[in-house]
Amino acid sequence: MIKRSNRKPGQLVLPLFILFCLLTLMASLTTSLTAEAAPDQQSTLSDPLSTEAVGNTYNVTSTSCTGPGSIYHAIQDANANPGSDTIVISPGLNINMNDCYYTPPGDTRAWYILHATESVVIEGNNASLNGVITWVTPNAIVNALSACPQRVESPDTIIAETPGFLRVGELGQSNAGVTVTVRNLSITRHHAIARVEQDATLILENIDANQIYPSHFCDLPAIRVVEGASLTLERNTWDQVFNWGDVPFTGVLIPAIEGDNAANLTIRDSTFTRSGNETGFIDWDGGAGSTVNIVSSFIHESGGISIRNQTTTNIVNSLWGNNLLFAPTSADRFMNFSSEPMNIIASTIVFGQVECDNECQTYGGHGRILPWRLGAAPINLIGSAVGVVFPVDYPGTEIHRLLDNFDHLPTGGVTADNSTWIQPVPDQSAQSLKDLTGNQSLRTDPPGLPATPLFSSGVILTAQASPLFPGQLIDVIPDSQCGGANQLVSPIDGSCIDKDVLGNSRWDTGNNARNIGAIQLTLAPHLTVTGTGDGTVDLAWNRPPDPPGSSISFYVVRYRPAGSSDPFTGVTVIGRDNLSREIGGLTNGTEYEFQVVAVAVDSDDNFVNSPPSNLVTATPYGLIEPPVVTAVPGDREVQLFWTEPSTGGHPVPLSYSVVYRPVGAASWIGGPSFLSGRITTIPGLTNGTEYEFGVFATATDGETGALGTTTATPFKSVQPPEPGTENCTLTAGYWSTHSEYGPSLYDSTWAKFANGADTPFFLSGKSYYQVINSAPQGNAYYNLAHQYIAAELNFLRGADPADVQSTFDSATQLFNTYTPAEVKEFKGPAKKEWTDLASILDDYNNGYTGPGHCME
Repeated sequence: MIKRSNRKPGQLVLPLFILFCLLTLMASLTTSLTAEAAPDQQSTLSDPLSTEAVGNTYNVTSTSCTGPGSIYHAIQDANANPGSDTIVISPGLNINMNDCYYTPPGDTRAWYILHATESVVIEGNNASLNGVITWVTPNAIVNALSACPQRVESPDTIIAETPGFLRVGELGQSNAGVTVTVRNLSITRHHAIARVEQDATLILENIDANQIYPSHFCDLPAIRVVEGASLTLERNTWDQVFNWGDVPFTGVLIPAIEGDNAANLTIRDSTFTRSGNETGFIDWDGGAGSTVNIVSSFIHESGGISIRNQTTTNIVNSLWGNNLLFAPTSADRFMNFSSEPMNIIASTIVFGQVECDNECQTYGGHGRILPWRLGAAPINLIGSAVGVVFPVDYPGTEIHRLLDNFDHLPTGGVTADNSTWIQPVPDQSAQSLKDLTGNQSLRTDPPGLPATPLFSSGVILTAQASPLFPGQLIDVIPDSQCGGANQLVSPIDGSCIDKDVLGNSRWDTGNNARNIGAIQLTLAPHLTVTGTGDGTVDLAWNRPPDPPGSSISFYVVRYRPAGSSDPFTGVTVIGRDNLSREIGGLTNGTEYEFQVVAVAVDSDDNFVNSPPSNLVTATPYGLIEPPVVTAVPGDREVQLFWTEPSTGGHPVPLSYSVVYRPVGAASWIGGPSFLSGRITTIPGLTNGTEYEFGVFATATDGETGALGTTTATPFKSVQPPEPGTENCTLTAGYWSTHSEYGPSLYDSTWAKFANGADTPFFLSGKSYYQVINSAPQGNAYYNLAHQYIAAELNFLRGADPADVQSTFDSATQLFNTYTPAEVKEFKGPAKKEWTDLASILDDYNNGYTGPGHCME
């Protein structure tokens, strides 16, 4: 303890050089202790006397989720060190996040692997966080996406679940100043992506999220952001970020991204496919002054957006569409509940059909784009395009609209400027659209967006969202270059947007004019991968404008292994409106690169090639086949063997998981999981019960195969009598332990009874097995019964009954007359009759009389 000095003013207690020495020593000790406590940390400490928080760097080198060098350990270290730290993951590291599995808690807020309570930057360096989520349905389908496996009264069997990836901040307190940034990381097969607690900030940059399934908490958003917190997504790519939550009648979604009294949501340069699906993509309830800014992003088959409370929304230079082959759902709507406007600027929205599905119709056939309630601010369409692939309204259905107002009021909810194009539909004419938006100059005439599919197979949004050329959407907005009077400005930072949603120049370089919507046509097609299969890749592209003086006649798709210097292989697709192709004959597990070129024919019949499209890559995979399973039954167990299945190109080694159930049971029982070998034993089964067994394989990329099944019935091994020893006897003790119930080896003599050991024993109300294993407790009934059953089994086994046949017959008559309860009351001569008969049969069973005792 340092005591106060009582020196007089101007009086020095220590010379200055001694004070300097002490300070130097203290600094040296502080540095030494810091290095000793964390030798693997790279400190940025420069001033040993500084009171500011110091950030450290922690390196992740382990492929395991926990332990030394792990990501879990690095987060714990960062939390313990004040200040903003950095976590660096080794480049390309594949981390097994299933190592961090733990039982789901009752509270969804806690089920995340990593919990950051301090500011931190996670540099992913293109590493992968690989979880495992698998379940089996009663009809033996692995990972069926039709319903949540943990729904109420679910018959599905969950084999493995990996919790959510990241939770930011502490629950129930302000986390202002806590900012977590995650960059360049792939997250696969987790229960969720993130939860952002009060006043915290999460920034996800260049994140690839795939197969995010809330398998345990079925309605959990991929990212939930709570009071005062903010979320930024930059250059994210999401695919199959699933949600099974219901859409309540209030119209409030349980989406992929949810904000609850949150601050700001920022999305830029990102692609989302099958992310939210039937439950919507975004539901944001923002506080005063909050914003949702979605810029230069591609959202497909992910549902719509719902904005509530006091949030201003800007959707700029973005392409948004539902599944183009199916009727929209309620969750595909663009709904503004907010007191602030929703501005849709230079964007394209495409719906598959104007008619919504049955559930959607229960809400009264409201439009696809609408302010939902009185008091909500308008939805403003500015330089945007809205279209429908199948603008057909079937007789007898509800009235269906693209645009709507509050409960179908004539005006006041949706506005549109002179540079917006909206496609009329059967129940909403061009004049109705002009009246509703209050703009008689609204563009509604064709050609605008395609109204029927321009491809034979493969659903692709870009083809349906590309403006027809020539048409109403081409070069409508002049002077649109950066610095021009009509430049397109990002609401995020005020910068000029110079690329369209597909990466092309945002304006026509010939005249500086911009198209309506999110796509600026170029002579080069835009190519997209629409699916992969067994040795196949599905491709689709949009139709570019015809080159000057010529007309597109066909396309050439070119492909080769990615990174190869070999010449491209070409496939010709005849017809300018044939905008898709399946490329077959590929090698599973090999990455390929693809381009497409449009070929036109000029007036002199010369071929004119367009510039090549963008280069895309894809890897075909076949299915992981079900193993062929063989079962060998034993005593209360079954041993399983199986073959190594074809992997379809998925990476090996495979691991295997086992499920089983009694034949006819609804649900499976989870057995051993992620076995490296191809043999296991399932113990604890009931002898005589037929079981069904299933085995499926999991590749190292987390993909699972189908279930291979077989059946077997466990039983005790039969102990056959030795040759020539059938004419001998065994004791009641032997017979009580050698039935099908064990515990000793099964003697098949028991099977000669009508129902084996379960055959009813006279008037006892019990089976033979129960009687021979019942303690007499002074009851002569059971004394005689034990010896009687043993004698009968000895007779059935082959022992000569001559010496005791009359005794056996007398006992039979007694058992046909009395119950155990009656005999229990016998005294004197009545009881003696039973004990005498039991003594004679006991001598026989022990071999003192009769043919003699067997060698057990």
